[in-house]
Amino acid sequence: MSDLEKEKTTKKISSGKRTKHQSSKPLFPLDEIYTMLKKKTKRGKIAPQVPLYLGSVYEYITAEILEKAGNHAIRRKSNVIEAIDIIATVTTDPELNEAIGKAITETNQS
Repeated sequence: MSDLEKEKTTKKISSGKRTKHQSSKPLFPLDEIYTMLKKKTKRGKIAPQVPLYLGSVYEYITAEILEKAGNHAIRRKSNVIEAIDIIATVTTDPELNEAIGKAITETNQS
């Protein structure tokens, strides 16, 4: 097998499709999450996987809010998600309202 043929077979192997897990990167800054957790905990010991897990939770909640806010914007016949869509989403969804509703209503009043 010549060097050119080896190079072609190597490229075929390495250019295969990547799975979602392999290509996914965290959207939230894990080092900042780690620093925030380190400041808030009294013992000061944080397992390395905790910021990754918490970042994944943040990402999931953000996706839920944006999806529902997008649906609300569509019902308003708008192509843009505005603050009113996010506020309506959080206040009408019982689980989101329980989790972050107080923060939304306090921000909305001021």
